[in-house]
Amino acid sequence: MSVKLLRIPPMDLSSSRASMQPCKILLKIPAQQICDAAKAEWEAYAIRCMREEARLDRPDEDDWVAMAGYPPLEEVIQDQEELDFLFGRGGRLRTVAISKTCDFDNQEVCVEDKKHYIYLDNIRVEKIDNFIVWSGIGYRSLR
Repeated sequence: MSVKLLRIPPMDLSSSRASMQPCKILLKIPAQQICDAAKAEWEAYAIRCMREEARLDRPDEDDWVAMAGYPPLEEVIQDQEELDFLFGRGGRLRTVAISKTCDFDNQEVCVEDKKHYIYLDNIRVEKIDNFIVWSGIGYRSLR
């Protein structure tokens, strides 16, 4: 799949929708590539969480990732809830993983159409076989 990212014009999402056309988005990237791209950010996030847990003198007992000692990302993404948290809409690692993997600027957009801006909106993330797949609705600029 050919994926290209273009700079987002300075406007918020709601104002941009008025002048944009809805379109379907499908982005499929090998899971190992995503894990490699997000490894440093995952490790930094895990360290911050562990420091907070040490300060509170306990891990979050409802968080299996914390209770497991923050395992490698390859293991964490097997859980759909964690995949959503890290790589879904507003996910902590989504922007960096997509931008590093697709070799474009650190933006939260991707597009097959090389001449238009795309805002990701109602995007679903899931692990299918050995791929992380983002799919849903985006908004394409009309300029």
